[in-house]
Amino acid sequence: MPMVSIITPAHEAETTISSTLESLIAQSHANWECFIIDDGSTDQTAEIADRFAAGDTRFHVLRQEQSGVSAARNAGLAQAKGDWVVFLDSDDALAPFHLETMLNH
Repeated sequence: MPMVSIITPAHEAETTISSTLESLIAQSHANWECFIIDDGSTDQTAEIADRFAAGDTRFHVLRQEQSGVSAARNAGLAQAKGDWVVFLDSDDALAPFHLETMLNH
């Protein structure tokens, strides 16, 4: 099974990030890693991300001073080990079969 690296930049995303990360846990394809890049949030984004990482070793939290979404994506991409990369914003979600369907094409 190919590994998928998911890069999730997050800034002030406390109201949406849980849904985003739950959509990853629900994936039918389980061989993935997710790098959540907290881009200088002052709300509870980092704490929520930390809770997910504490409960599932596929989640990894990176922190940086606010540098923008492109810098956050690049920071995550630098850590990615997967055969494939998916950029997933912190206010989006994937359907449960998204990764499996993508890999089958």
